[in-house]
Amino acid sequence: MTERADVLVVGGRCAGAPLATWLARAGVRVVLADRASFPSDTLSTHVFQGGAIASLRRLGALERVLATGAPPVTRGRVRFATAGDVLEAEVPMPVPAPGLPAMLCVRRVALDAILHDAAADAEATMLDGFAVRELVREGDRVAGARLRSRDGTERTVHARVVVGADGRNSTVARAVGARAYAVLPTERFGYFAYYADVAVDDPPLVEIVRDERLYGFGIPADDGLYLACVMPPAAEYQRFMDAMEANWEREVAGLHWVGERVAEGRRVGRPRGLRSVDTFLRDATGPGWVLLGDAGHFKDPAPGQGIADALRQAERLSEAIVAGLGAGDLDARLYHWWAQRDDDALERHTWAHGFGAAGPPPHILLEAQRQTLARRDAAERFWGPSLQRLRPGRALGRNAVLRATACAVARRRVAPTRALAELRDAGRRDAAYRRARRTARGRRPRR
Repeated sequence: MTERADVLVVGGRCAGAPLATWLARAGVRVVLADRASFPSDTLSTHVFQGGAIASLRRLGALERVLATGAPPVTRGRVRFATAGDVLEAEVPMPVPAPGLPAMLCVRRVALDAILHDAAADAEATMLDGFAVRELVREGDRVAGARLRSRDGTERTVHARVVVGADGRNSTVARAVGARAYAVLPTERFGYFAYYADVAVDDPPLVEIVRDERLYGFGIPADDGLYLACVMPPAAEYQRFMDAMEANWEREVAGLHWVGERVAEGRRVGRPRGLRSVDTFLRDATGPGWVLLGDAGHFKDPAPGQGIADALRQAERLSEAIVAGLGAGDLDARLYHWWAQRDDDALERHTWAHGFGAAGPPPHILLEAQRQTLARRDAAERFWGPSLQRLRPGRALGRNAVLRATACAVARRRVAPTRALAELRDAGRRDAAYRRARRTARGRRPRR
């Protein structure tokens, strides 16, 4: 079977499905294909922040998302510990709009089905259970794709643009030869599990713990469940997997309040996770194709921002495609979108890598956070980068780090030699991030 469309979207989850919805509502002929049939689960931390929640409301999907029973999180509790120094605080979170939560946790089996149904309701053509076999080309342009279902049925879709929204291991990205840049290896691996019958505070909160070795968090989720996630150092992955069940129990027990909560609950299913992998940005577009979500930008999963990134990118990309189809300058609009994506992503990309860094939290970081919490705008400054409300450099700049260093030494929280070593380590990491951002700017399209 052969059909024609304006846009073929490959991948129907939290990047591709919203894009298809926006496009279909704008009158664009769009086909949405995914190798899965929904509802369908996928690996994810399942946490998303205020900007994503506002996007879901604009999409018309927020009511159904809230109906899953995910508690609205509007505050967080943190415990950061390093040698001889512990910071514990409970801090309210700024919300995207009155009446909306700052954060939600919804399993992907539920969230993706809601987004998939929204695309179907918008009258996108849905091809569930179809994977890309090969791209269709006309000269040097991508002009569609040949798809095959699990039962061997084949369909060819001709389209003016093919969107690869098919995840980190994107088939579309591989087929077009999209190059990766700003590549940074993650320093931790992550495993998560859900628990039933866990006592949850009222109002509910997210709890984040980082000590000299382990990082992790816990948050109430949809359907009365509670998510616990642990992220040990990447070097320990094989040892963890050699006795995964026993090691999971040991690691989650070490997450302070989170461990205490889940000890009273009942685990639902096996822990699942992902080993340490490279993070990257990829060339975002070329003749007849564009990459969206994790296919084009996969950041360190430690701060849990992938879903929010996908929703934000999808909304902006839909605007570029609609305008480009209408004005007849689609390629130029997509190249401009690529530049916008990188402007939006680059600082957060390197910040997320630092957020997931292995090793103990620096003393000077703990002191800087104490000074942040003493400010009148503490909630905005403290949570701003995590909630994608504030650029990381604005929340904690170089001058704030230097002030924190002097204060930590003066109050004898850290020895001067240790403080200088932490500053040197921070300087080396910052230099690496600047190189990564320069490399990315060198990839920026010139059109």
